[in-house]
Amino acid sequence: MSTFSSDRVGETIIPDLTKRFRRGYIDYFDRKNGTDRPVEEIPTRSIIPLDQFEELMKLLDDIVLFSAATPELATKFQGLWNRLDLPDKDDKDRIECTRMGLISFESYIKVFIYLLCGNGDLLRQIDAEKRGLGYILNNLSVPSPDGKSGLFDARYAGLFDTLRRYRNGITHSPSDTGVSESDILTVRKNPNDAYDELFLLTLTGLLLLLHHHAGYYRRYLDEHRPELPPEKAAAASPADDFDLERFKDRYLEELLGEQNRELKQKVGFIGRIDNQQTLNLLPLKLQRRQDAGEGLSDPDYGGRPHESGDFTDGEQGGMAMDDLIDAGDRISLILGNPGAGKTTVLIRLIRQYADLWHNGDRSILPLRINLNAVTEGQTMDDALRTAFNAGFGITTTEDRKRMVFAHAEQLLAEGRIALFIDGLNELKVSRPELFIASLGSFIAKYDKCRFHITGRIHEFAACREAFRRIEGCGVYHLCEISLDQILLYLRQLGLPEERIDEFRLQILRAGIEELLGTPLNFMMIAALLLGSTEYKIPAVGNRGELLEMFMRSSLSVRSREKLVDEAVNFNAFDLLQQMAWRIAAEGQRVLREDFVIEIARDPRYKGADRVEKLVDSLIGLHIVEQSVDHKGSWLTFFVDTYLEYFFARRLALDFCERHAPLPGQLDVTNERNFEILKLTLELICSGWVRKEGCIADGRDFVKALYDLGRNPAQPATTTTADGVLQTEGLPSKPAVNGNLALVARMASGLKPYTDKTNPNARLLIESWLLNTMVVYRIGHPVPDTEGDYDYIRQLAECAVVLSSERIFRELFSDYWLTTLLLTVADDFGMQLPENSVKASALHRALIDNCTDVRLFYRFLHSRYLDLVLFRPRSALRIRKFLSLLFGNLKKYTQKLLYGYIAEWREADVQRQGGDHYLAQDANTLLLCIDDVDYLISRYDLPAAERSRTKIGWPLLRKLVRNYDDERLAAFIFTERFFALLQNREQMALYLFRYYIFRNHFPRCLMQFLFEGTGRKGISPGNLSELLDAFPLEKIPVGEARKRYDNEIYDYLTQETHSEESDDGLIYRIFDVNAERIRLAIKDANTPFEGLTACIRTDDTCMFCRVEADGYVDARGETFSLSSRDGSLLPVSGKIVAPDGTELAYAASASNKEISVTCYDTAEIAWLHALAEAGTGVRIGSAECSLRFAVSAPLICHRVLTLRRDAACGLPRFTGEITFFRGDDRSAPVVIDRRTRPENRYRSHRLFQPITQAPLKAPETPYILFGYAGRKALVITDKLMNADRYPGASVRLWTRNQSAACRFVAGCKMQQGFAELTLRSSVKWDLKPSGTLRHTLPDGSTEHIPYIFCLSNRTTFVLRIFHEDFVARIRDRSVCDRYIAGKDDFRVGKLSLRLESAEYYEPNSKLSLLELELADGQSAVPAKGSLAITLKHEMQPAQLSFTGESRGPSTMLVNVCCAGIDLQGREARFLVPDSGMPLAKGLYLRAPGSTAHLCIRQTPQPVQWCVELELRAELRFPESGEIGFEEFPGVMFGFRNLTVGERTGTLLVWCAGEAAIDCDSFIRTVSQATRITLSSGGRQTQMELYQAGDAVRRTGYGRLAVVDFPGGAEADAAAYYAANRLRVEILMPVVNTIDIPKVDKALYKIHSLGYNKAGSNRIRIVRPLTGIDKLWLSLDDTKIMCRPRNPVTEILDGVEYLCLGVETETGVVPRILNTGSVHFFRRGESGTEPEQVGFGVIFPLIAYGRPERYHADICDVVSSEMAHTVTIINEQIIEFFVAKSRSYLLLDNEKFFEQICRMKTCGQVFDVCRIVSQDNAQGLTVYSPLHKTTACTCDTEAGFSAPGYEADSHVLFEKNHRIRLLRDIPRQPCMGCKTGVVVYYNERRDAFISVENETEDYYYPMRDDETLQPGDRVTFFATENLLYKRRRNAGKTMMADNVQYAGAAPSYRGRVVDKVTRQDAASGTTLFELTVAADDKRLPRSQVTITLYDTSNQRWSVISAWEKGTPCSFFIAKGKWYLHLTPDPAQTPSTENAHGE
Repeated sequence: MSTFSSDRVGETIIPDLTKRFRRGYIDYFDRKNGTDRPVEEIPTRSIIPLDQFEELMKLLDDIVLFSAATPELATKFQGLWNRLDLPDKDDKDRIECTRMGLISFESYIKVFIYLLCGNGDLLRQIDAEKRGLGYILNNLSVPSPDGKSGLFDARYAGLFDTLRRYRNGITHSPSDTGVSESDILTVRKNPNDAYDELFLLTLTGLLLLLHHHAGYYRRYLDEHRPELPPEKAAAASPADDFDLERFKDRYLEELLGEQNRELKQKVGFIGRIDNQQTLNLLPLKLQRRQDAGEGLSDPDYGGRPHESGDFTDGEQGGMAMDDLIDAGDRISLILGNPGAGKTTVLIRLIRQYADLWHNGDRSILPLRINLNAVTEGQTMDDALRTAFNAGFGITTTEDRKRMVFAHAEQLLAEGRIALFIDGLNELKVSRPELFIASLGSFIAKYDKCRFHITGRIHEFAACREAFRRIEGCGVYHLCEISLDQILLYLRQLGLPEERIDEFRLQILRAGIEELLGTPLNFMMIAALLLGSTEYKIPAVGNRGELLEMFMRSSLSVRSREKLVDEAVNFNAFDLLQQMAWRIAAEGQRVLREDFVIEIARDPRYKGADRVEKLVDSLIGLHIVEQSVDHKGSWLTFFVDTYLEYFFARRLALDFCERHAPLPGQLDVTNERNFEILKLTLELICSGWVRKEGCIADGRDFVKALYDLGRNPAQPATTTTADGVLQTEGLPSKPAVNGNLALVARMASGLKPYTDKTNPNARLLIESWLLNTMVVYRIGHPVPDTEGDYDYIRQLAECAVVLSSERIFRELFSDYWLTTLLLTVADDFGMQLPENSVKASALHRALIDNCTDVRLFYRFLHSRYLDLVLFRPRSALRIRKFLSLLFGNLKKYTQKLLYGYIAEWREADVQRQGGDHYLAQDANTLLLCIDDVDYLISRYDLPAAERSRTKIGWPLLRKLVRNYDDERLAAFIFTERFFALLQNREQMALYLFRYYIFRNHFPRCLMQFLFEGTGRKGISPGNLSELLDAFPLEKIPVGEARKRYDNEIYDYLTQETHSEESDDGLIYRIFDVNAERIRLAIKDANTPFEGLTACIRTDDTCMFCRVEADGYVDARGETFSLSSRDGSLLPVSGKIVAPDGTELAYAASASNKEISVTCYDTAEIAWLHALAEAGTGVRIGSAECSLRFAVSAPLICHRVLTLRRDAACGLPRFTGEITFFRGDDRSAPVVIDRRTRPENRYRSHRLFQPITQAPLKAPETPYILFGYAGRKALVITDKLMNADRYPGASVRLWTRNQSAACRFVAGCKMQQGFAELTLRSSVKWDLKPSGTLRHTLPDGSTEHIPYIFCLSNRTTFVLRIFHEDFVARIRDRSVCDRYIAGKDDFRVGKLSLRLESAEYYEPNSKLSLLELELADGQSAVPAKGSLAITLKHEMQPAQLSFTGESRGPSTMLVNVCCAGIDLQGREARFLVPDSGMPLAKGLYLRAPGSTAHLCIRQTPQPVQWCVELELRAELRFPESGEIGFEEFPGVMFGFRNLTVGERTGTLLVWCAGEAAIDCDSFIRTVSQATRITLSSGGRQTQMELYQAGDAVRRTGYGRLAVVDFPGGAEADAAAYYAANRLRVEILMPVVNTIDIPKVDKALYKIHSLGYNKAGSNRIRIVRPLTGIDKLWLSLDDTKIMCRPRNPVTEILDGVEYLCLGVETETGVVPRILNTGSVHFFRRGESGTEPEQVGFGVIFPLIAYGRPERYHADICDVVSSEMAHTVTIINEQIIEFFVAKSRSYLLLDNEKFFEQICRMKTCGQVFDVCRIVSQDNAQGLTVYSPLHKTTACTCDTEAGFSAPGYEADSHVLFEKNHRIRLLRDIPRQPCMGCKTGVVVYYNERRDAFISVENETEDYYYPMRDDETLQPGDRVTFFATENLLYKRRRNAGKTMMADNVQYAGAAPSYRGRVVDKVTRQDAASGTTLFELTVAADDKRLPRSQVTITLYDTSNQRWSVISAWEKGTPCSFFIAKGKWYLHLTPDPAQTPSTENAHGE
């Protein structure tokens, strides 16, 4: 048997065709007597036997290969397999394949004719006679070598004729001559369905051709098979050239196609809405559960002290499913209820990974494993191999499979595969726990891989423990979808608004809003409501009823779309029920299709054809799905829910009809079967299965289940008809029936029922529960809440699951409220133990299981009113529980409950007095709802104030989730709101920190804190720490000056910030004079003229009107001025020349040497003259030297001219400017930050000179364009023959860096790109490349790869090369919409806002090279040189470049401007023919202009050029064309060299192809009398008076025509004057951010501290500026002294100046040991204070007074100290700690080493252990330093979740900033302690003693640890948390991260006395043992130990010791600890005794 020619054919195409053929039906026409007789719905397998299908396809494959090798047939079958390859094709491609197959059918038939004839003679005859398909089918006579006549079986002539007519319908039209209309058939039905049928018809025709002569064809091929060349085989079938990278691409395409097909089945149609193309998904959200077993979060339930009150909240806001890929968890467990969308989320994740792969990030390959395919006994490794064989196994050869699997295992080990494991709940094995264990081992083995695993919430409980032990495991619950989300989704799908309104109203009328919670339910409801315009859904109460309605609708409607007609309704249900039953019986999820044959034997189905058609129909409805593999065909249900429903329906029918017992395969105790039982009960009770007797049936069903759960040891209970208990003879604590919880949960979806005469199932279950509760209450007047905890909890859960009035009347009695710890036991005369952990679990159970929260609240509120006056403690506890309840409900339920309370409150208002607690509850509930609009529109603030409601921590945490909503900030930051806070100071700090840490400073916050009452109640210390968290520039100037050292403040605020705020632009002073200031700004697309500009000066804001806004071309020249005496020069002032002339200046900083830049040519000349003269200048009273420093190139500046107000002074040299309209200061003008398109040609950053290099060179310059995964994209000059280099090695280097790459591909740069400027709320570092997620207002998302990122604090510029997105950004209207709409952009978890976007045209004169980074290489230099070395070569290759961007020089010399037409926007230049490249698209630039002129076309050759003098009647224009009568029809170009005169000296040239000789022209012109001038579009004729001599000019060989900007007269003048032009090329890629450069500022002060250094000398920190000519005074005296004999000293790395001090008369003033010195300068007006400057400030800081400085000073100080040999002391350390900057000391190795060497400072860094994590709201940590827990809301934890897990360590600053610590140094300054193990017990709990600490540390040892008494260890302290270890609860201190550090010193001794006596009190025998030490140097010579306990090992050992027995011991904290082994040489045992 032959094999297929390709893996793709054998493994993909053939199974797909088999599946189609097996199920196929075809229609065709038989023509008889000129009429068509339709032959309908013929099964294809009745035409060709199914068992021959594969053999025929193999024959076809051999024929295809034969034809490919036969020249005459080579093209006949070309492309056949591609046309039959449908699995990965969409509808459009499938239609095209079918069309091409029909068109090619004639070619196929000709191959068979060739085979039958044995040669091509008959084919050549057909072609010569131009015979068509009709002739071939009907008239052609072919040989019959096997005795069978014709090409095919004559019975099917109509089928072939139908194919011919359909072919004609594609290739002809009825109007074509020679083709009658009856010979044409066209598709008239739904195109997709019709072409699927046509495909099957074509396939059947092909099989008929094969089948008729199959035996002959096989023999012929065996005899005539030629050798097939490989290239022809590749052309004949899909390529199988094996390459791993290409193979992975193919695999990913397969995987993605499979996922898309699955999505199309799931969401391809929403009702009748076509969603197949876009596949829009519901915006599902997930909720992270750190540990599903934890209790609810609330301070009253935690059992741990929280001083700060910063508690985390277990219920978080939902995470969008698109964000899961960026979550930090290595293992993501995605759990949900049935139909919640688990698989959809998984598919979405796979598509995201596939997008990353296709966008160049090939680091992670996704692999999906479906657990429903796992068979009995398989492990996870087996499942992996199965998945590989199905997914990776695209190839059939075993060698290749082994190679692929080995490569895949390597990828797994490297963490380069992401595994998607679907369906923990779908495991069909007898012992799923064994497979789960193997999965855990697999996850541990491949610990670098990410895993995404789905399962159901309830069924996950069985394997929770297996995952809890795995690190990095995050549990995510799928959130329910709300009606609002669904309506938004329907809008996204394009449903008209009126249909959406109708849908919403029907949902509300039917009361089924709650059923919409899962996507599957929504899809069913949408199918009912949106599938028909007339369908009205009745009210349904539960999921079972909804499924029944959906299935009845789907299986009962007669239509072509629904496929199933009414006649088969019964058969459809019965077939599906039998399928479900059989699947459950076999324990597998799939069923062999042979099952259909068995079903067909039932006469009700009327034959196998009807059954098969029915199955096909069910497949079309996506109720059943079919799969085909090498083992056969399989059937299964589309989703598990359908399987459960039909199994339940069969179970319900069997029970109702004959009360059959439950089937054996249905284990009611297995959680996996719960859905089946629940659906069964709902179907029975709803009457859908059997209307009559449904109440009794339901009652009997639950009785049957209840009886199964009865304990035989317990006496049976007897009840009345309604279930009322007969209590006689029952125990006081009746056993809870094992199935009570089960039936209660089952009945929770049934509607409440009250008819006790005929109780339904629910009422009966309620009675059973009530009976048990009542009996327990009667038998236990005081409940045993400890011993009966589980019993009580079970009853409580059942009660709230049922949630009925009669149950709640019992549950909310005093007894049960107290039992459930909802009230205080003392209030009701009970004494019960208080256990907060158990209380938390109980209360969680009540909330999680409650099914009617409105009824629950009604009872709870009523009880609260009963208790509030007389039992306030109990009422308070209920109040706390209510807050907990409100906060942990789902949003839909919260809103439902709020509506209920609001209605109750409205009705209650009419009652006198009213119930103000309802308002309180309504407000509390609103604070919990994650909907700002809902909150603000309904919150009743006056009611909250009247009721004195206080807002607690849980509510506050929930409230700030939407901090970025300005309306919420306006709601919060008011005095009225803050007055409601429970703990004002701590909560206020929390709120302020929350916003500050997210870099969010709404105006209302700033006003409230700095102008309002926001700081009320905040202590000065806390306020100082809070302000340290603010960026200094955000603190108002007045506040900062009042609080901080003003000179330090000035120094910090004069630092230049290069980042613009949301509303401003960075400016730089351009020039100043007395009347105006000119500022240079970044070019923006906003006109500023006429606006009011706001600029910050030292303390105020200066407002100026913008008088002018324009562009200035200027070349800046910088001069340096230095004071000759070293004194400070002011930042602005006047430069005064010796002759008294002045020039105003503004420098960037004050220093003894300043830089001044001028742009005005006259000022520059004046300064140059002064510098050359060397006479110096004066600034103020300081004599200065002046020198020229540097010259800048000519640049175009955007310059604003502002009217100067002299009273306001000058602004800083650089800063930020904002704009307002007129006097309105309420809101700044919104700036469009995009560059003006028309001004781009002036940008010096976008152009660079052409490369001055030969066209062949071994290296070339490059610039980095971006990254695409592991590939770098670089730009070079255009490279020739780039196809030579794939695979070659590439070296990229600069002076300091190098990188190695592999050449992948190269092409010209032909696609434009965009650069987006985005802003975040926090400073963050983004990866150089990645994916930007864009969420539009309608909720749809797209993922856009970015290839390069430039970051500046919170501003990011992302380069986008994504063609579709770039095309949209290019449309400025779309771009404006993205910016104005404030669409959500994200990179990972970082939220970004689009600020501006620029589009850049590509430059086709450049090459874009794609280079793969070498292993270990992560980046390449941003620019540098590049060389390529070919394989097997040693030297770099000679690279060849086009001449478009390279030349011998970058300048064109001897250029003449031939004319500029400003109106026509054109200029011409005469240029020499020097070999310089002047290709179209290059640019020319004159030295005196910034305008870059684009060359329009290749320059024309110039034949000659002459200069002549002409005199005419009119003046000559500057340039144009001139014609002479003597040369009719010919115009010459000219340039007037003497503009404005009638006598003109003209430069005239002849360009192009005019055949006029130069000498002839000169002779003729001398005689000319009349000329024609053309200029500016006008022609003028004039008389020529005189023609002078003409002189020929040489050197001009070409005429270049360029674009010229209109109206640019200044540029025109520059170009007319230029004789040199620079040739430049557009380089749109710029990889730097333009930041203004400024001089370093000095720290300037008038006074500083001194130390006495002798009788007449003082020591001060050495100033950088000179003080020789200054005067000084000491302390508060006014005695002026001169500094004498200064001497420089260096102490601790700091330079000091030691100088003498005396007056002019030589008197030495009084000098204190420490004091202050003040500096002055004497001038004409007297003595004035003078500032001195310092280059560093750290020696000048008063470290003992941290409150005088803002925390930003620490950044400066640490930076300065890092560059000196500074000695760290305790005061400096305390300063950094106080300013919350201790991390700066930790980050610097030099500082940290010094701190570690200090013996006196103890623990410096507050290292805390994470107690619990909440990404949305912060971390709770335990601080051993302060022995308390606290919480931070710092965002770093939210963004970097991977490391922030429980038990990790962080550095906790005073202002609650945190920093993750990895590999903590084990130093005392980090809190690392050293101790000695002194004891451990039989549970292996060790106890560690630490010197100078009274309490020992408890440490639960791991199983693999072997610590012994006497071992020295190091560890970090933590708290013994109850939830972590419940034993040794009395030990509050615990050791963590323990490491062995050697043995403690051991000493020898011996027993010197032993006394045994009887204790009089207890009668116990005890020992007194006296031990003496051999070492007499010990502080104590002996100790006596008293031993009481006779039951342990110590007694048995020590009782055997006698006087003189040797022993050994160690000492800890002065206590002696004896080793129990008496011989010191032996190893000590694990027990010891100690005494003193």
